[in-house]
Amino acid sequence: GSASVVIDGKPFKTDPLVIPVAEGSTQPRSGTIPDRQRDVFIQAIPSRDTVYVGQQLLMNYKVSTKVNILSYDLLQLPDYSAFYKQEIRGFDNRSYKEVIEGEQYISMVLRKTALYPLKSGTYTIDPMRLVVEVASSTGRRRLPGNMYRRRGEPLEIASAPREIVVLPLPAGAPSTYSGAVGEYSIDVQIDRTELTTDEALVVRMQVLGSGDNRRVSAPTWLSDDRLEVYTPRVLQDTLALAGGRYLSRHVFEYTILPNAAGSYSLSPTFSYFDPDSSAYVTLQPDTFTVQVSPGSRAVNRTVGDIATDDIRDIALRPTAGGFAGRAGYDFLESTYFIGLLLLPFLLLALALGAADWRSRRQARISPEELRRRSREAVVKQRLSTARARLESGDATAFYTEVSLALQELLSERLGLERSDLSKRKVQEHLASARAPEELQARVVGLLSRCETALYARMDSDAAMRDTYQEAAALVEQLMQLRIPT
Repeated sequence: GSASVVIDGKPFKTDPLVIPVAEGSTQPRSGTIPDRQRDVFIQAIPSRDTVYVGQQLLMNYKVSTKVNILSYDLLQLPDYSAFYKQEIRGFDNRSYKEVIEGEQYISMVLRKTALYPLKSGTYTIDPMRLVVEVASSTGRRRLPGNMYRRRGEPLEIASAPREIVVLPLPAGAPSTYSGAVGEYSIDVQIDRTELTTDEALVVRMQVLGSGDNRRVSAPTWLSDDRLEVYTPRVLQDTLALAGGRYLSRHVFEYTILPNAAGSYSLSPTFSYFDPDSSAYVTLQPDTFTVQVSPGSRAVNRTVGDIATDDIRDIALRPTAGGFAGRAGYDFLESTYFIGLLLLPFLLLALALGAADWRSRRQARISPEELRRRSREAVVKQRLSTARARLESGDATAFYTEVSLALQELLSERLGLERSDLSKRKVQEHLASARAPEELQARVVGLLSRCETALYARMDSDAAMRDTYQEAAALVEQLMQLRIPT
């Protein structure tokens, strides 16, 4: 309309001014910053989209911006329910310039996480959400103490969901495989190459690798019945950052006691699955030759220094005074003396018979039986590791070890590959093996309990102890279960 005013009694009026108004957007304005979502955004960048169970996956969260960011706050972290995660600290988060779709941005890695898939399948990693405060061009605002700060406007941004395909481990794992996935190297040392049957041999194996460190356990590589192997000790189990990823170090110590003299060849081995070649790899760096001589525990095969073929007739002569036990008694002509004289030969015959029995018994052990014993030793080692994780309060590692121990044993007993161990198939094969229904239910129940605990992050000490006792009892029952051939 017109504006009017009266000056000295005379009215004045302006001409009407027409202002055209265009139809605006119904979307909320973003201040003076055009297209905020394009000016600043966050990306979830995995090191790869397809991985194997247990393989290390690195997830980087990168923020890129064309405007000045004053501050940021995390609103929501992704839920890695199908993965075991470890946050990476101390990485290079310096900003740098890069061109994205023809436009220049300042980028910075905000967060870095190492993920290890727990099960095969296709999983979606949820978005990471945060609020960034971006600088506004409307000026500055005054703070207490006569200080000024550029005016900022909040903006919520989120990464796009990322789909990760997790592949199961293939069939054909060697008997020495104990669950490691990644890239590994080993170093083996022994404390001596000559000993007696009264002494113990110590073998130390150092394993370095990039996979899930909870899946690495002491391998079972010795199956000679003449050598008694004690449960391996874990001397070191550490995790460290190197080259932007986690590397694990394990040191296992084997104490070996020989039961018989002889020459032994020891070939410590470690097997793992290499995701890059999609194949199982067995490392065997050295073969050690160990000479074992008889000790006090060994049965001598000679009588003194006289070979049995050189023994001739021995004339027995009474001594001057004879044996002073009773009158007329000559000890050298008694049955006692003759028995003592023949005792070494009897012992020699028994020793030869025992050695022959042991060799026949060893010859009767089939390769399948040796593999069964090897895998049962792995199961016991995993339960031992689970007990250690229980005492340290590491719930995720505890349930992982229990689950792997049960899977290892079920795979051996039911003739199934570990990648094929669904609860339905386990129950079907247990039923075919005529296992009691109560045992079938307990096995499936324990598998479900471990799976739920890993996904829901259960850490109750009482629940963990109950799980361990149930696992130990089930392992004992499954080892005694007769499987029809």
